[in-house]
Amino acid sequence: MSDIAQTPKIDAAAAAPASAPAAAPAASFGDFSSKKMVEGSTEFLESNSWIAKLAFLLMVIIGFVILFRVMVALLTWLFAPSGKVVLIKGLMNGSQSTIISQDPNIQNSITILRSSDEKDGIEFTWSTWLYLNGFAGDAGMKHGTYIQNPIFEVAIDKTYDTSYKHVFNKGSTINSGATGNGIATPNNAPGLYLRSDYTGFIVVLDTFYEPTQVKVSIDDLPMTKWINVIIRVQNNNCDIYVNGRLVKRHVMTQVVKQNYDNVNVCLNGGFSGYLADLTYFNSAISVVEIQNIISTGPNTKPVSKSLDVGESKPRYLADAWYFNQVK
Repeated sequence: MSDIAQTPKIDAAAAAPASAPAAAPAASFGDFSSKKMVEGSTEFLESNSWIAKLAFLLMVIIGFVILFRVMVALLTWLFAPSGKVVLIKGLMNGSQSTIISQDPNIQNSITILRSSDEKDGIEFTWSTWLYLNGFAGDAGMKHGTYIQNPIFEVAIDKTYDTSYKHVFNKGSTINSGATGNGIATPNNAPGLYLRSDYTGFIVVLDTFYEPTQVKVSIDDLPMTKWINVIIRVQNNNCDIYVNGRLVKRHVMTQVVKQNYDNVNVCLNGGFSGYLADLTYFNSAISVVEIQNIISTGPNTKPVSKSLDVGESKPRYLADAWYFNQVK
């Protein structure tokens, strides 16, 4: 009993500090009941709401722009004129002249798009299949009529030199005059002409400054075989492909000049043989596309029912021909 009676008593004043920290959190949570604290929290929440709205608005605008560009690209792909245009679909006689109008207001016109300029500058491609029946005795001086334009003809009562035979050109019709050599002037963008002895051809291109006309020559063409000729222009480079192989590259010092003139095919009597699948591309086609053209081969279905093409024609060249072009 004495021991219990003597147990020291805890001083209430000494115990008070120990309980003080437990009261502090209660005081902190109690601050949220303050009017100032509530107003500050509301302003913060409202400010975040405006930021969220602005961010959402920006996302909507960006999404709309992306969707608009996709829709424009899709509509362009569906309804815009194709960059690839087949001007002669099938096979025609090389002596059959044709003028393909580039005026969209004229019935049966086949208009082509100008170059789809890329980072490398102007570029376009022309492709055609040729089958040559000509012979050297076909060359020389002749009498006849040169077509000056599609509206009227000018008769020439004089002899003129036919040192070149017209295959096709985009530009002027054959020049008239006693000194004409079969090359259309002044516009060729491009022009393809056979030598009158059928031993080769030249590609003629117009440029803006001197020299205003560039001629690229290919020699030793084979007879009685289908050959594909591709003229590909990219910036200042003019590449000539024969049966899918690059046989010559001509680097021009001036920019190639395009025009809005008609496409003329086999004027002034054309040449002895056949032409098939004259095709235009408004870009420089790739090597894969070129090989696809070669693999497909010429379309030998006549454009005219009265055309007799005889038996199927072979289309191949010996490898030695390509090596002979490298000089």
